[in-house]
Amino acid sequence: MTNIEEIKLEVYNPTSSFEVNQGFAARLPDLDGKIIAEIANPGWQFDRTFALVESLLKEKYPTAKFISYKDLPELNNVTDTKGIEEALKAVGAQAAIIGNAG
Repeated sequence: MTNIEEIKLEVYNPTSSFEVNQGFAARLPDLDGKIIAEIANPGWQFDRTFALVESLLKEKYPTAKFISYKDLPELNNVTDTKGIEEALKAVGAQAAIIGNAG
């Protein structure tokens, strides 16, 4: 007979969740005539998804102007709200699309 010792394992959540300590910004009534910034979070094929989302939004809001993720700094930490806010203010954005996480 084998002597088996009891072990205790602690399992952590692998989703890298974080505590939300502030609410969302006020929502715009619509995107007509608004300046929308695309901010890339390095990940899976954001070049493809931004192009698709932009084309769909342009159909619905033809007067919206887009600032490409190519013209903005790449943010490696989307929880850096100060960095995002500064980047958006610098280009006069009124709305933002932030993505994609890998």
